[in-house]
Amino acid sequence: MRNTWLLAAVAAFAFAGPLCAQMGGDDGMDGEEMPDLFKNTDTDGDGKISLDEIKKLRLERTKALREAAFSDDYDKARSDAWEKYGAIVDLEEFLMCDMDDDNSLTRKEYEGAWEGEDYPKHSDKDFETLGDVYFDEMAADHDTDKDGKIGVEELVTSLKKQRDAAAEKAGEDAEKRKNVMQSYSVSRVLRDALTMDLDVDGTITREEARKYQKAYNEGDVDYLPKGKNLEILHKESVDEVLLVMDTDKDGNISREELAAIGEKPGDDEWKKLDKDGNGKLDQKEIIAAMFEKEGEEGPSEPEEAETPKEESGSEGSEK
Repeated sequence: MRNTWLLAAVAAFAFAGPLCAQMGGDDGMDGEEMPDLFKNTDTDGDGKISLDEIKKLRLERTKALREAAFSDDYDKARSDAWEKYGAIVDLEEFLMCDMDDDNSLTRKEYEGAWEGEDYPKHSDKDFETLGDVYFDEMAADHDTDKDGKIGVEELVTSLKKQRDAAAEKAGEDAEKRKNVMQSYSVSRVLRDALTMDLDVDGTITREEARKYQKAYNEGDVDYLPKGKNLEILHKESVDEVLLVMDTDKDGNISREELAAIGEKPGDDEWKKLDKDGNGKLDQKEIIAAMFEKEGEEGPSEPEEAETPKEESGSEGSEK
């Protein structure tokens, strides 16, 4: 078993929770009447949901969740964003229900898709569309040289620039800086994005994003990046943990620093983590705590649903 308590501590800052956690229950409604998802998604009121409407709502949600980091009431701002953008037909559901693959969904199609014993399934065209949407969202933020591909170094640099700019905007307000680390987490995006680099050549292409979506939805995929990409994920994850927790800037995490964010491991737990017994967790020990056996446990919960999976480089995106 991996050491989930440390992951939970990190998650409080760097990784956002699943949709049900954001909205306060298994369905987000706490016993209230279910919302009309179709009506909420049909923003122009023409009786149909278009793929463009889905894309627009996704971008609006990402923007709202990012802006929440600078609110004086972060929890309320996030709750308001999820209340507005959580109760919609999501991208994967839209594509499954769009049986004729015309990127348009009527209420009759939507409701009819769920009738009968079998749930609707994705077509090969759906997987291409999923890959295109996620790739385009990520490229819009991080294909900085506009070559139609996303280099891993290009992605990391762009994500860190985006996060650091947000941290500068937050100023010396410790609470807002903490919220920025969650809303602009580099490691959360990399966790999913780097797995799309299927040939581990340091570049994510549109075709890889399409192939990855099919493999991901069919359960035929690695849940962590490989090779050098995994090393990059380890490094950036540790750096982000230290940015949040390492208050004395010694490159380690002490029990006192964990206690400062409300995590108080027992003696036995601590001994398992502090393998060299020096009273602090160094970078190797942090990596072991965060990633040990994780590849056996399946994919991370998407923010929406970030991936992003959300994400795309955007909080609240799916994979």
